[in-house]
This record gives sequence, C-alpha cells and structure tokens, in this order.
Amino acid sequence: KFVEAFAESLPVPDKWAKLVTFCNAAHLTDISKSIPEAGRILDDDGVLIISTAYEKNNAYPELSSELVFKEIPAKARSGLKKEGTRPESPILQSAYTIEDYKRELTAAGFTDIEVHIEIVYMNQEDLEAICNYPEFVRNNLRGVDLDKAIPALVAAVKPVLERRHITSVPRGWVIMK
Repeated sequence: KFVEAFAESLPVPDKWAKLVTFCNAAHLTDISKSIPEAGRILDDDGVLIISTAYEKNNAYPELSSELVFKEIPAKARSGLKKEGTRPESPILQSAYTIEDYKRELTAAGFTDIEVHIEIVYMNQEDLEAICNYPEFVRNNLRGVDLDKAIPALVAAVKPVLERRHITSVPRGWVIMK
C-alpha cells in the first residue's frame, strides 16, 4: 500500500509499518514532528532510515562544493532576471545537524542510532538531474514556474563547472538508521 501524506501527520494507524524512510526529504519536514510521527507508525521491530544530502555540517565537504551549489542557482536567477523574471530569495535547506537529528530521534524513543557519512562525486549529469527535482527548484528559484525555472537551472550547470575548471563536485550524504 502506498500512502502519500505530510510526514508530520500520517493517515495510518499506530505500529502500521515495518520500515519508514526519508529519502533525501527529512530536511523538508519539521523533524520535531515528523520523527515522532515515524516512531508512532513503526511497529516494535520497525526501522527508520533517514538519508539526506542537506545535513548542515556535512552537505558540502569542500568549500568548492558549497560554492557550486550556490553558484548554479545564482547564475540561473541572473539569467531569469535578464528575461524579466524576479525569483524570490532561496530557502536554506541545510538547517539540521546530525546532533539535531539524534536529539529528535532519542526524544522519539529511537535507540541504537547509527550514522554514516558518504561522499559522492557529482558530475554534470548528476547536477543537471538535481536541477530537475521540483523541491530543489522551488527552494532555489522560489516564485518561478517550474517550466521556466528548471531549464534555467540546468543551463547554469555546465558554465559553472567550466568556470571553475572542474568536472565533478563532492557532496556529503548522511545516512541514519
């Protein structure tokens, strides 16, 4: 059964699930509500897995990666402004630290918390794929229709990489179980 709902208020009974995952989405929720809600719906032997590329201290393992992830939307905003479109300011997505997650997990009754950090090198194709992800687009080019924002972001990737003389950028993923 597939249920689509807000993570902070799931329309399923207590102890309904054996597995709950936040696949690069926990940072889009209020973790003080979504983590306890995940705990409510998990059965006694259930597992919660959170993966995020937006953990505050590990998302950008090198300054260059943070700059690239800021420069791509900035270049897209600049191009849109030249066309007469004025995007709103971007939303910070990397608000939570590992300690924030652990605190909320512990408060919700989770035990034996495992944290793993993986560094992934993202090439042009990977970055362009992210630029097609609606939540990434909405957070970086707020107020711009997706049909206009996505091409602007995708078009910004190659020139940013070329200007920096790089073919890939490191990105940190945090996985919690």
